Amino acid sequence: MMIISQNCIEQGLPTPKSYDTQLGYIKRCIGSGYVLNSRLCSYIGIAHLHSYIPVLRQKGLEFSQEYGLSYCPARDFVPPYLVDIIYMTVEQQNQYREEKKPELV
Repeated sequence: MMIISQNCIEQGLPTPKSYDTQLGYIKRCIGSGYVLNSRLCSYIGIAHLHSYIPVLRQKGLEFSQEYGLSYCPARDFVPPYLVDIIYMTVEQQNQYREEKKPELV
């Protein structure tokens, strides 16, 4: 499934690159300080954020996860059900950037 560029822009997220996978886009967003949740991800074309969370952990990515109420952009209100919310703290972002840098020989 493709990421919907127009919906990303509408929600204030970065424009997906042509080579972005859903997992890569999630990593890029949270690594840049954006907060993602299941409803927002579904709106932009990433249908199952909860399925990517264990994959991110397996890859050794440090991030924070919560469960909470979130605005649903598709329906324009906050449903009364908790969803996954993921983000990186400033320390986690710095660590991610350091690990991402290629080693110069």
